[in-house]
Amino acid sequence: MANINPIKTLKNKPLIYSVNFDEDVDRLDCTWFNPEINKKIKEIEKLSEKKLKISLNKISKVSGGKRLPKDTVLMEDENHYIPYVRGVDVKELKVNIEKTQKITKEIHKLIQNYQLKKNDLVVSIVGTIGNVGILDEDVEVCDFTENIAKVRVFDEKINHKYLLYYLDSDLAKVQFEKFSVGSLQYKLSLNSLRNNIKFIVPSNKDSYSESKQNSILKKIEDSFLKADKMKLEANKIIDKANNFLLEKLKIKIPSSNELDFFKTNLGDEPDRLDALFNNPKRDLLKENIKKYFSWDFLENIIEFEEDKKVAPSEYYNLIDLSDINEKIGKITSSREVSDLGSQKVLLKNNTILISKLQPEQGKIVIVDNNFSGSVASSELIPIRVKKEGVSLEYLWVVLRSQYTLKQWAYSLTGSSRMRIGKTEINETVIPIPSESERKIIVKQVFNLFKEADEIIKESEEIKEKAKQELVKILIN
Repeated sequence: MANINPIKTLKNKPLIYSVNFDEDVDRLDCTWFNPEINKKIKEIEKLSEKKLKISLNKISKVSGGKRLPKDTVLMEDENHYIPYVRGVDVKELKVNIEKTQKITKEIHKLIQNYQLKKNDLVVSIVGTIGNVGILDEDVEVCDFTENIAKVRVFDEKINHKYLLYYLDSDLAKVQFEKFSVGSLQYKLSLNSLRNNIKFIVPSNKDSYSESKQNSILKKIEDSFLKADKMKLEANKIIDKANNFLLEKLKIKIPSSNELDFFKTNLGDEPDRLDALFNNPKRDLLKENIKKYFSWDFLENIIEFEEDKKVAPSEYYNLIDLSDINEKIGKITSSREVSDLGSQKVLLKNNTILISKLQPEQGKIVIVDNNFSGSVASSELIPIRVKKEGVSLEYLWVVLRSQYTLKQWAYSLTGSSRMRIGKTEINETVIPIPSESERKIIVKQVFNLFKEADEIIKESEEIKEKAKQELVKILIN
């Protein structure tokens, strides 16, 4: 590492500092010299001898995944059944195999040397660097992307769960930030992950203390277990909120085993030939509303926001599809970028975003003041309410209901990446009950989400307190 003269902090919010470089400086990026990061790194280096500081390669094998061959189709059918783990599949300290996209056996043979197995840890090394998780279930085969690294513990005295919680702590994340490099997109190299990231483990003289690891682990896991139970309670409330419109209006949704096999007369000039679009369930969904409710086509309720060029700026607040939580219908994160790389959508207050890509999953959000002026993926379509008497909140509720999402599921187009366009959105049938009923629906749904939010917030505070307790134990 290059020698540098003392760093002078000029201002703390935002952090501004100056650096006097020596002649042999080998890096010029701000993160490398950030005094706040370096201060924390020095605290780790000065830990007492009771805490061993070792590189990950001393206790585990760190290896990368494999990029899929060009034009590989990711989907799930009788041929596509082998899980391919990507960064988006690593959430809440777990590798979510159930929701991974799948590849064929033929593609798997090309990358079969890059496998995950039970108790492997993964670390994202591109994008959201330092997102960690564990594969806690048995899988026969499981491939993974080059954007995450596999950490397979081989030292029997190291508890892999203890390592998981450590890698999720601020002690590890500050190191991830320190050693990440890049311009448009930061990356943590496998070499840095192996050799530069220091793992702190309590010890008895020169050996790892398994009892102390287990003692620390129990405190952390007890807190996480309590928080997870609260999260399950919140999820039940969220499910109730998402189903409230159907229950209130008594809308019937055809079950998944109805009309699986059908024949149809396409006529002389059919609009579309695909079975999905011509499934009788699609018409049945619409007819259920037309028979019993006041209704309208979505094109008469909304207007599409005009595409406007994003003005040049030093930084943009970017929202991607992965920043939207489909379960609660909210933007949960964003990030500052200096370069957009491709066409983006400019967001405005009091609009709704609909995901063109796999819209049936429920990525539909209201843009409020917090994100007005941000930019978003071009996979998101912004709309505005134009029909008098229909509130933005009611439209958000009905668009996220299974009634609307099922309509879109039968209107998807494409081969590997299924989407809807403006035509399919315009043709969506929307129930419009009385104004009093609409107000009741909105009030109840938003009250349920508020209740769930409070529980989730408390559960996250419990987890954060546990993570801070781990840091406190290790640095004292």
